[in-house]
Amino acid sequence: MGYVAVAAGEEIIQRAADLFEKQRLAGDSEDVSVDQLDEQLGRLTAQAMSEGGLYAPRLAALAVKQAQGDTVEAAFLLRAYRSTLERYDETPAVDPGEMIASRRVSPAFKDVPGGQILGATKDYTQRLLDFDLEAGEQTDPTEAWDLATRVTPSDSRTSRNSSGRRDCSTNRTNPTSRNRRTPPGSR
Repeated sequence: MGYVAVAAGEEIIQRAADLFEKQRLAGDSEDVSVDQLDEQLGRLTAQAMSEGGLYAPRLAALAVKQAQGDTVEAAFLLRAYRSTLERYDETPAVDPGEMIASRRVSPAFKDVPGGQILGATKDYTQRLLDFDLEAGEQTDPTEAWDLATRVTPSDSRTSRNSSGRRDCSTNRTNPTSRNRRTPPGSR
């Protein structure tokens, strides 16, 4: 038992841990398996692995289950487990040229070399509850994609001039007013 600076000592600490476990087991539904967490809630386990500094998807799923979905607590459990492991090797240097980016977004530059890759994200969509998930419907939304055709973004606000540079002046009503704010009370 770890922390014992509580007035009643170890017994009270054990009871608090037992109450926490009872909350996890409460309810009439089936217990969520570690396999389900690992396979279906990959982002949750990935967050726990990232914060815990240990790449072990199955252990991360176990930690998330034990922590009742609290990724901060799950990361703490993974860090505690990691501290017990023997260091037997060093991480080899990786050649960045051999890496494949699944997500690359630049908030500052629209045209980054190699282009931006949104990857699997909900960052640019409306975040609304999907009630179809409650019904258990399982359809692959990417099934109808034509992967032979490359999707390129179309920006209607800009066009390219003969030198290949963007010409943004065509749709701007007053280019000099860009990034200027009217001080309060001066209208």
